[in-house]
Amino acid sequence: MLRSAVRSLLVTVAAAALVAGPSLADAAPAQRAGDPTFHLQPVGSCHALTFKQYVAESAPATAVPCTEAHTSRTIASFTLSGKVDWKDGAALWAKAAKRCHPAFRSALGGNAKTRNMSSYIISFFIPTAAERRQGATWLRCDIALPGGKQLQPLPTDGGRLLPVPLDDSVTYCLSPKNFRTVCAKPHTYRAGGVVRLSGKRYPGEKRIARIAVRKCPGATGVKKTYFYHTQRHSWRYADKVIICMIKTRR
Repeated sequence: MLRSAVRSLLVTVAAAALVAGPSLADAAPAQRAGDPTFHLQPVGSCHALTFKQYVAESAPATAVPCTEAHTSRTIASFTLSGKVDWKDGAALWAKAAKRCHPAFRSALGGNAKTRNMSSYIISFFIPTAAERRQGATWLRCDIALPGGKQLQPLPTDGGRLLPVPLDDSVTYCLSPKNFRTVCAKPHTYRAGGVVRLSGKRYPGEKRIARIAVRKCPGATGVKKTYFYHTQRHSWRYADKVIICMIKTRR
């Protein structure tokens, strides 16, 4: 349940600013039993996660200096109050979305089009069962750059995550097996344009599909397109977009 909620973030985009630096990466999380922040990673800390760790419910409580090789950065981390149902992924993401989506925008910068045409994504973590037994009641969101079943390294020089203009090292594509990937790797679809949506209320799947059919050809210059869009559970806080994908030969 939790992973299904988190993986659906692959079609969305993620109130703290990202601050990269070795001082934050070296900061030691709380180690005291009974502390809600037990093993909570600070905003700005960097991590050398594998793809398997990235898709797991929980991530290792370790960090590396941001000047060294790493594949994720923590953009939001906070504790919860009251009783928490750790099996209810949708409810947990509802609590996280308010912080994680603004943090995602702050970390990447740019505009809604460039952010959503990139392969960057939010990865959402809860404490392990062992950490929860020690009192941990936190949620954490990292930013990562999937390249198929491998995370791509993030900049170690403190530079921009989004190059201007976007290039294939970060542009959003789909691998031959439909994994999200950067376009520098083998792919069958690539992001060709973005259609902005609006409104406080989620318009529903059918209406969004009709908009995509009508507007994606103009956004991409290609008549037949495939598309992703912001999901209901992220609608209130995420960029409201349709990402129009075009077929490629690579």
